[in-house]
Amino acid sequence: MTIPSISKIKKLPEDLRNNGYGVTETWGYGRDGSRLILNILAPRKADRRLMDLIHQLAPEAFVMVNEPTQMSGGFWSKEVERRFRKVTHKEKQN
Repeated sequence: MTIPSISKIKKLPEDLRNNGYGVTETWGYGRDGSRLILNILAPRKADRRLMDLIHQLAPEAFVMVNEPTQMSGGFWSKEVERRFRKVTHKEKQN
C-alpha cells in the first residue's frame, strides 16, 4: 500500500472546507504509523457528493460514516447549511 505524501494529506481538510464541509482534524497512530483523522460534518443529503469528493481527492482514504443521534454546540446547523448551499449553487452554474 502506498502512503500519500504528508503535503497531500495536510491539504485534504482545507480542500473539503473549501467545498462547504465542516472538518475537525486530529492525528492518530496506527499499525503503519501516523494517520490523519477527519471528522466531517455534512448534511445527510450531501453524503453521496461528499463520498465522491473524498474518492477524487484521496482515493486511498479509509472512510467510516456515522449518523449522529444527538448534537450540541459546535460548528453546525445554519453555518454548514449556508456554506453547503453556496458551493452547490456554484456547481450548478458551471
